[in-house]
Amino acid sequence: MVEKRGGAVRDLYNDDTQSFAPPVLTGEGAKVQPSWLFTFLKGPFPLRPWLQIRMPTFHFSDEDATAVVHYFAASSQKSFPYLTATAPPMAPSRAREASALFAELKCLQCHVVGELAKGQDPAAAARCVSMMAWLSNSVHPAFTHIFRPERFSDDQNALAGIKESGKKAFWAALQEIDGILAGKKWMMGEQFTTCDPYALVFYGWGKRIEL
Repeated sequence: MVEKRGGAVRDLYNDDTQSFAPPVLTGEGAKVQPSWLFTFLKGPFPLRPWLQIRMPTFHFSDEDATAVVHYFAASSQKSFPYLTATAPPMAPSRAREASALFAELKCLQCHVVGELAKGQDPAAAARCVSMMAWLSNSVHPAFTHIFRPERFSDDQNALAGIKESGKKAFWAALQEIDGILAGKKWMMGEQFTTCDPYALVFYGWGKRIEL
């Protein structure tokens, strides 16, 4: 589905199986680098091992694939070519700290690198990724409307309304998180995942704005 168009295959899935459905591509230009997207369009490869379907190969010419990449960048209001921030090489001590944090947060219980880990439940991994997507694509932006309303309008008279709608959406999201946690130890049940520290951040933000 792109900009509310298409999505016939997604319609075959219900609320409990949306994690197994093809992704919504609205905003894709803000999430991927053009060179990667170009390569993927020319030769699609599996990104989520638990899916039973895959993106078809359209046999795009280089010109057509470039046009599609330009479209996604433009629709997300991103520069083309993509401006990539340069990062200095990580010091060995910092790399060890990052590796330890990666293991402590159990990132691979949700995210997949290459293939599913041995014994990893594909349904649980899909649900965890779906939860992270909701936290990052719905809950986080709701707070942005409160803290950075100027990103959504140049009209100074509209900012107060944007903040207010953001507060309502963010408060509703916090209540939904409470409902998800009801009767459970962690967001995904008995297992700590990356969803838990991410959700905790939102509670801190809610306290910060006195919700």
